[in-house]
Amino acid sequence: MRRGGGAVAALVWLAGARLAAAGADEATPPGACFSIPACETECADGFARSCRKLGWIYEKGLGVRADPARAAKYYDRACELGETQACCDLGAMCLEGRGTRADAGDAAALFRRACNRGDGRGCANLALLRMKGKGVSESLPKAVALLKKGAAKGNGRACALLGYLYYTGAGVDRDLEQAVGLFERACGTGYAEGCFNLAQCCEKGAGLPASPARARELYETACAKGEARACSELGRMCLLGIGGPRDPAASLKWFRQGCDGGSPRGCTGLATLHYEGKVVPRDWAEALRLFTKACEGGDENACTGLGVLYERGEGVPADAAKAVMYFRKGCEEGDPAGCTSLGVAILLHGAEAEEAERAVDLLHEACGQGEAAACTWLGSLYLDGAGVPRDLGMAATLFEEGCRGGNALGCSNLGLIYDEGLGVDRDPVKAAAYYLKACDGGDMSGCHNLAAACETGQGVPKDETRALALYHRACAEGEVVSCAVLGMRYAEGRGVNQEGWRAVELLRRACDRGLAKSCSDLGLLYEQGVGVVQSADTAIALYQQGCSGGDARGCSRLGALHVRAGRVETGKKLLAKGCEGGDPRACAELRKLGGTR
Repeated sequence: MRRGGGAVAALVWLAGARLAAAGADEATPPGACFSIPACETECADGFARSCRKLGWIYEKGLGVRADPARAAKYYDRACELGETQACCDLGAMCLEGRGTRADAGDAAALFRRACNRGDGRGCANLALLRMKGKGVSESLPKAVALLKKGAAKGNGRACALLGYLYYTGAGVDRDLEQAVGLFERACGTGYAEGCFNLAQCCEKGAGLPASPARARELYETACAKGEARACSELGRMCLLGIGGPRDPAASLKWFRQGCDGGSPRGCTGLATLHYEGKVVPRDWAEALRLFTKACEGGDENACTGLGVLYERGEGVPADAAKAVMYFRKGCEEGDPAGCTSLGVAILLHGAEAEEAERAVDLLHEACGQGEAAACTWLGSLYLDGAGVPRDLGMAATLFEEGCRGGNALGCSNLGLIYDEGLGVDRDPVKAAAYYLKACDGGDMSGCHNLAAACETGQGVPKDETRALALYHRACAEGEVVSCAVLGMRYAEGRGVNQEGWRAVELLRRACDRGLAKSCSDLGLLYEQGVGVVQSADTAIALYQQGCSGGDARGCSRLGALHVRAGRVETGKKLLAKGCEGGDPRACAELRKLGGTR
């Protein structure tokens, strides 16, 4: 059995988005006249809606070349004639400096005129300026009053903004049920951001019973109305199978739509798909481009993803300093996975005591925020007494938190705790159950340990067929210890047909990945000519590799070869090393040669 470890194993971009505080202005297209000449005639005759329609046509470039200055003139005339929506249109242009000089004060005056005439859109827009202190003095109480007035007029943006204030408790007493009611009203008017925020509440169970299925429907509604963030969240739910069936192909569509619509999280999701290569072909260069775009756009998860690429040298030259920089950025901007990766990177690169202490603090903070991988890493530190006092009980608790949070390695390590009775009563049945959960969650060390349990009948019924299937699965997915076990089975014909060539292939794979014992075992096959052309020189080189890597039998076998070749003193030294490493055959051979062991 072995303890899992290594760097943070996966790109973690799975957190839900935050509620939106302020969305797009809610402008409705004007009706009235049906041709530009007719509109011009009616506008000249003082028909306000026709003037506004002309403004709309020239602002949007509908059938004509867009002309913001001309649009502003028509909106101004319509506003003077009493068309409040035109006052809001012109106010929006004033804010952005399109077709007229940028002047937040003028914009505020136009919104105020519309609001005073009973236009909910004007009230909502003026409230937003009050909240920001833009063009008017900042005043949250006045903003709340304006939003209540706008919401009473049925304006979706006013309802959504007021709902956000009730959700956060800013300027009003926090009231989640009131917030949900306002988001419902905003969504009912067709305001996309209201649907988006309502979906957030449904997914989180904030102010109403949690309903992931309804959240998924609402995200789709908001996405269809042009809310790019909703497209991104819909992609996440489809990818993870939240609120409905898993649909990776659909997640690709929604992530792309979100990214193209300006949502950094959509770009992050798309980058993750390119990184993993399960829905689209693996493309680290494209993952790098998209993570960079999303990180620069303010998505903290993307910054963490960039750190992973630089840490592993995937799509870019490996650069530990850049990896730490991006992990730190992700962490500082609120991504617990970034804090986890930052803490781990600090510990793995030989930090000074003070910095190592900070790394442990980061892991504690991330674990406390529900980052399961952080809990698992902390558990490993407490298990080994690395940077913290050794505490097996704490290790077990942290592995359990990691496992409960969905970190498969946490389940595998918790299985190890019960398997070996580390700080708990030994319980092979519990151990096997946790190994199974780890294996089902994709952790191959869990599959390997479960295979060993099936092989020996510890905690589960003895089942050679199941053990072999698990070893094969784990080996195929990179668990070299399983490859080593299979290699010896094929070499010896134990439970499988004896196939020397396959044994050589499996043991070479494990040796190349740094498993010293497999180098020694492969050396034995070369010494005996099993599955390969017999070669003493290759055997010696492999035994040396195994011995240097800490495998006692590699030292013993190398020593025996030296003795047979007449190099007795060299052989005795190697046999002594093998004996000290725990190989009883080396001790026995050393005694025959007159050694003291």
